[in-house]
Amino acid sequence: MGHAIVAVSCDDIDPLHRVTIVPRGTAALGVTWVRPTEDRFMRTEPELKDSMAFAMGGRSAEEIYYDGVVSTGAHNDLEKATDTARAMVTMLGMSEDVGPISLGDEERQQNPFAGGPRVSQKTAELIDNEVRRLLDEAHVRASAILNEKRALLNELSALLIHVETIEGDDLIAYVKGTKPIPTPEEARRALDQRAADEAAAAAAPEPVPQRSPAPAPYMPPAPPMPAD
Repeated sequence: MGHAIVAVSCDDIDPLHRVTIVPRGTAALGVTWVRPTEDRFMRTEPELKDSMAFAMGGRSAEEIYYDGVVSTGAHNDLEKATDTARAMVTMLGMSEDVGPISLGDEERQQNPFAGGPRVSQKTAELIDNEVRRLLDEAHVRASAILNEKRALLNELSALLIHVETIEGDDLIAYVKGTKPIPTPEEARRALDQRAADEAAAAAAPEPVPQRSPAPAPYMPPAPPMPAD
């Protein structure tokens, strides 16, 4: 739920689509989807920073909810955030200290035979410091959002455990306060009623379309008899 609350609280991130705790494959115990509303071929620096804060939402929620105890669940999120931060510093020129320069990926930076520029020890340390700074900023930002909305985090987490999936429009309304948050019992009853309605609709026989009778074939009038 940490990812979802951070996503709703950020201005430069794709709209929240859905959050679920239903396992996806062998790696993901749950997923928070954000979905773009249009095709894009570029991303701005604020968008990338928001994406890192979004990725840090899971780890920050763990730290808050479990009093500092963390797990391996945020592994993929940390990997994505680190890749984004390193790309901003070494490839996209989004670091004031490193400057507007593209040094290629990490392999080219370390391998003189990969066709890219070799990076000095001083520059490598500067890159590491800048990557760490961006990640720390994203972590602090996500933690600040979730600490401010701690009661909401607890309430929505309890709801998600009962219903397993919450649609993005509903979750956005819950976070912004435009829609009351149902209790887990109310949400479960609503889900059961929806399932019953869907089952009844599926079991109902399909109406047989009424066919109109075929029109009588047209018979042209007989020609007049010849006169004697």
